[in-house]
Amino acid sequence: ASGNYKYVHGGINPKTGKEWLPSNITYGLKKKTRDELTKSQNNNEKYAYGNGNSLYACDIGVGNCTDYHSYFISLSRTLEIPARFHMGFPIPSGKEGRVKGYHCWADYYIDGEGWYPVDISEADKDPSKAEYFFGTVDESRVEMMIGRDFSLDECSSNPVNLFIYPLLEIEDKSSKNFKKSFTFKEI
Repeated sequence: ASGNYKYVHGGINPKTGKEWLPSNITYGLKKKTRDELTKSQNNNEKYAYGNGNSLYACDIGVGNCTDYHSYFISLSRTLEIPARFHMGFPIPSGKEGRVKGYHCWADYYIDGEGWYPVDISEADKDPSKAEYFFGTVDESRVEMMIGRDFSLDECSSNPVNLFIYPLLEIEDKSSKNFKKSFTFKEI
């Protein structure tokens, strides 16, 4: 497992006094995990989030889609369920326009059935769609990558935790001296 997917240990959540993972949980009870996740992760401006560190997200109880899905992957792997991280861009409605930023989601594998997508952050934004986003993702997204911690040839900052935006290095040093923008047009 990648360093960013450290397993979430059993134990007591200091905020709720409840066990993170009851000893008798099975993946057939994924709804328990789903409900706990959507209640435990919320955006909060006073914390740094978005780097996909599941232990940090677990400890502070806030995060964005990167943290939600890293946490989900950690929980899945703790239960010995294969899970993957996906990253791309949400495409807004309309014929063309600006894409504001990245979005990520995950999927998990059930033997004999295949991969099932989950988008926990979207389920949290609209609880009436929680059941939908635990088994389906909407069509308004473009997937750019699967996985994390990429090793890129001739990149001085390997491994690259998340590779969704352009990387620029000047004299072997990372630089943010560029502007990025993303647009789409229906053809």
